[in-house]
Amino acid sequence: MNQKPPASIPIPTSRIPVPNIRTPDQRLRVFVSSTLDELRPERRAAREAIAALRLTPVFFEAGARPYPPRELYRAYLSQSDIFIGVYWQRYGWVAPEILDHRGIVLNFPIGALAHLGLARAYVLQGDTVKARTAYQDFLTLWKDADPDIPVLKEAKAEYAKLQ
Repeated sequence: MNQKPPASIPIPTSRIPVPNIRTPDQRLRVFVSSTLDELRPERRAAREAIAALRLTPVFFEAGARPYPPRELYRAYLSQSDIFIGVYWQRYGWVAPEILDHRGIVLNFPIGALAHLGLARAYVLQGDTVKARTAYQDFLTLWKDADPDIPVLKEAKAEYAKLQ
């Protein structure tokens, strides 16, 4: 008896969900942003915690490079999976093109959040007039956002304290 083996049936691979499994050399990258001098112990603690979670800490602080700092910072940021901001009194500078470039402010969360970060920096500096204006700018940009978003709820509560 001469039986033929069953014909293989092609399976369209476009319909098979492929899990996003990272190999050990492709660990999640966590970009930590803050000033270099301020909060040094907190930056060290963040680095240690990220490494303990077997993630890759990314800091923008390793000396001279062949690329302009702004381009390099943006490249590091765009290649990272998670962003952590470690802020205190001296971390109030926001790149002017973020706040002045309407396309960035309206199309990317970082643009609107830059206004919120600026507002919080002004509060830390004790400048309530500028803080109110920055909070108003943020709240105007997010006026149609889901009211249950935690950062929006926090911003509204912080703004209300300034009134």
